[in-house]
Amino acid sequence: MASAQRAVVDARVCLPAHGFLASVLLKLGRVDEAKDVIAQATELATGIADAYDGLTVVSMALGQHPRANSLSRRATEVAPEDPRFWCNLACNERSRQVGRG
Repeated sequence: MASAQRAVVDARVCLPAHGFLASVLLKLGRVDEAKDVIAQATELATGIADAYDGLTVVSMALGQHPRANSLSRRATEVAPEDPRFWCNLACNERSRQVGRG
């Protein structure tokens, strides 16, 4: 976990390490810290599609569906030609709809 923390400390773009760190923190029960990592990553002006996708998974696990959908949309904007990000966005939207019903 320390290497993931070092990788993101001065990051200027959203990196896969953000998602990895948030995931590890969540698994350790450090929910507030995981949320902080996600919040910090989303404030960065740009990023890698896989990074947004990883943060989407953690956001869904935290029950933060609007944030997860926003992150999924960012992934599709960064890599519009990659169908897996569109599929993930559709799945996230569906999960949010099912959660309402």
